[in-house]
Amino acid sequence: LLFETPQEIFDFKDYTVYSREDIKKYIDLFFDDDEFKKSLDEWIVNQNLRKTEFIDKLTEKSENNFMYLKCVLPEIAKGYYQNLQIENLPQSLTSYYEDHWQRMVMEEQSLFEAKVYVIYILLQSDDPISLEVIDKYVNAYQLEVNAITLQQVLKAWNPFLDSTQIEDEKCYKIYHASFADFLRRRDTIKAAKIDIYNVNKKMHNVLFNDFCVQAQMSACQRLTTLKSLPRYLARDNQIEKLHQILTDFEFMQAKIEAVGIQALIEDYQQVEHLETDETLRLLQRTFELSAHVLNQDTNQLASQLWGRLLSYENNPPIQQLLQQAKRCQTSPWLRPTVPNSTPPGGALIRTLVGHTDSVWAVVISSDGSKIV
Repeated sequence: LLFETPQEIFDFKDYTVYSREDIKKYIDLFFDDDEFKKSLDEWIVNQNLRKTEFIDKLTEKSENNFMYLKCVLPEIAKGYYQNLQIENLPQSLTSYYEDHWQRMVMEEQSLFEAKVYVIYILLQSDDPISLEVIDKYVNAYQLEVNAITLQQVLKAWNPFLDSTQIEDEKCYKIYHASFADFLRRRDTIKAAKIDIYNVNKKMHNVLFNDFCVQAQMSACQRLTTLKSLPRYLARDNQIEKLHQILTDFEFMQAKIEAVGIQALIEDYQQVEHLETDETLRLLQRTFELSAHVLNQDTNQLASQLWGRLLSYENNPPIQQLLQQAKRCQTSPWLRPTVPNSTPPGGALIRTLVGHTDSVWAVVISSDGSKIV
């Protein structure tokens, strides 16, 4: 029985001739696109170039990088390089990033601070975030930026952003890893005059405060809070706040309903020295024991906690959690009066479900992470 599929690394650098031909075909596609065709033709005429020359020279500039072309070709069409010879276009994707950064500094300098904070907020966001969430983060810096200005800032960064629809909201994230790497460069951070640690701190403060006061949240902001807040707190070493949300029944219930029990289990893995924190260790192991139940019915959370943790009478945070779970129930539920389920800490770690017949053989992957 072969469990692990053989892997082979496919390095495009070993196929430069084929990549070069693909690059040329990709450039040629822009000349068939009504959005770019006319302006690209005009630019080539002004440069005294034939189309084939243009494609050859731009291919050299791109260093066989499609992302370079995705950024540069639309900007040629929009007239950003109207007064430049093709030889003076940015050489390589990194040079394009540097060139765009300089233009961001020089154009509308009054917006530069807002542009910097917005792009670094997006850099520190693990998931797509909405305009409303970005606005909350920016306001934490007390910048006088309204929704219209934020739209202008996002438009300026548009070549580097990907957008997705979450319910009724448009949400944004940085599109390409190489641009994220450029933003993390020491010289870029210095030029931006930005404190990455402070950005992360203000972001987690916004999410944490909204969660604590039960603020009205949009769908995107709620999802961002549930998915990202534990990571932000762990990243910023905010142990007390992390402990607070990981012992909060309402956070637990909302998280498993939004993204599933496994995501909640992984939140506890963010805690440094988890083995020395009895409460969080018990909760993580409880969720592992209850995962097969909660995957089927998230409404069983309170019953599972009571059934597995009721015997821990000498652990005040656990008892407070059980009482909170009891108060949060708004419909009839089964509340055990004595411990009635396997408690955490025993030989049983997790129950795997899904098979409809007997299991006669088990294969474990070489790294111990998967069982089939």
